[in-house]
Amino acid sequence: AVRLQRAGIQTMLIEAQDAVGGLLTPTFLGDMVVDAGAESFATRNSSVSELIDELGLNLTVVSPSPAGAMLLAGSRRGRLHRTALPRATVLGIPSRPWARDVRAALGVAGALRASLDRLMPRNLGSGAVSIGELAQRRMGRRVRSNLVDPIARSVYSTAADELDIDTVSPRLRTALAERGSLAGAAESLTSGVKPGSAVNGIEGGLFRLATELAAAFVCLGGELVTGWRAGVLSASGSGAISVVVERQGTQRLVHAREVIVATPGPQAAVLTRQPAPQLSEVL
Repeated sequence: AVRLQRAGIQTMLIEAQDAVGGLLTPTFLGDMVVDAGAESFATRNSSVSELIDELGLNLTVVSPSPAGAMLLAGSRRGRLHRTALPRATVLGIPSRPWARDVRAALGVAGALRASLDRLMPRNLGSGAVSIGELAQRRMGRRVRSNLVDPIARSVYSTAADELDIDTVSPRLRTALAERGSLAGAAESLTSGVKPGSAVNGIEGGLFRLATELAAAFVCLGGELVTGWRAGVLSASGSGAISVVVERQGTQRLVHAREVIVATPGPQAAVLTRQPAPQLSEVL
């Protein structure tokens, strides 16, 4: 939307929530504002830094604290267990199941079960498998529930059982075949990698990336409509497109020459059903 507005194309951005950002959202801890959703971004590529530079956003990229992260997960006698996040892991899969920080997170029984991974066959097969299923199959329920699932939900906002390993860790399958164990695969992928080195954050909170983008959009003359949900699109004979937007039972029509549908597939299928039935069916 910012790029369109900068190119001289008058743009309206329709957002169903009361604020833009989605998973980039703040919350308060006392008088301190912190990220409630994603708190860092991967540094595999430079897209975030390039975006900040391109649009001249008032943001400073920062590195994680070397103190490490804390983990609140699992259950001990009906209570949540708080411990330090083990250092040498791949999405929560421990490279050294008997390490002290892993035992603190899993308990002795959980660490023993995770250690049995090295006695299991190395062949994973060629079919799709989730990171949660793989962790539980080879290392036990506690590795999945106490380590892998909390990290998956933190990083991807999705349960570990819904994340395919080839998507979230493309090298893990090959490393497992080469090293013969999941722990060995995690060890090979974390060897020489400093904890936290694969991510960066934004000073003041990653949510500021969304708020600064929104501010830039409005500053450029863009129209930001929040709290209204877009409904079905319809096309007229003149080529114009109408969008029904709704808020608390109230509806109104918005007309445009072009509409960019920036939603997940199922929602996009509903939105495009009338003007583009074939596209809707594919989605």
